[in-house]
Amino acid sequence: MGYTPKLAHDALLWARRDTRVKVVAGIHPHETGRCTAEDLDVIACLAEDPDVLAVGETGLDFYRDRAPRDRQEEVFRQMIRLSRKLRKPLVLHIRDAYSEAIRILEEEGGGEFGGVFHCFQGDAATARRARELGFMLGLGGTITYWSASRRKVIHDIPIEAMLLETDAPWLCPAPWRGQRNDSRYLVQVVEVIAAVTGLDDRTIVDVTTANARGTFPGLGMGAAGAESGGRA
Repeated sequence: MGYTPKLAHDALLWARRDTRVKVVAGIHPHETGRCTAEDLDVIACLAEDPDVLAVGETGLDFYRDRAPRDRQEEVFRQMIRLSRKLRKPLVLHIRDAYSEAIRILEEEGGGEFGGVFHCFQGDAATARRARELGFMLGLGGTITYWSASRRKVIHDIPIEAMLLETDAPWLCPAPWRGQRNDSRYLVQVVEVIAAVTGLDDRTIVDVTTANARGTFPGLGMGAAGAESGGRA
């Protein structure tokens, strides 16, 4: 995940060494306060690379508020326009700003190439609006922290709209919360989804894998086009 110019550049160097690796490049909302015009130009250039499958993380974070909100919105709009120009999906970081983010996505036509609401924390109504815009909903370790009543929102999300996420090294599922996260712990995420929806584990894994490949064309494909278990 290259959410600054340097991180995006470094991620692409990694992708050159390992064709299983794919990259997301953009400006994270926390970085928008110090983002320059040159930074935006660099991201726009890097995002053209075929190994960059999506633009992001981008969005709004009104919880941490590490950058002025008007600047977050300005850069978010520019990232949406970049995704449309390059015809690539968006990876969205939205926290305590779902209504504002959806409004901007609607105004900018941000759902044209889809993408994912990363680490989705919204309610059922927000999930429906996100889906109507053409976005998937990313479910990861945080759902293992939710109360039983909070987990009911998972029941309202169709399996065809779910993506599984780690957000490694953060958001390790319970009971390992606070430890370094990685894909080994996705089994706990699948178990929660299965308990809420009644679906079996194999169905959840198969459908969400297909969802990921449909959302991010090129995911799991090496340089020669062969299946390679790629990571974004």
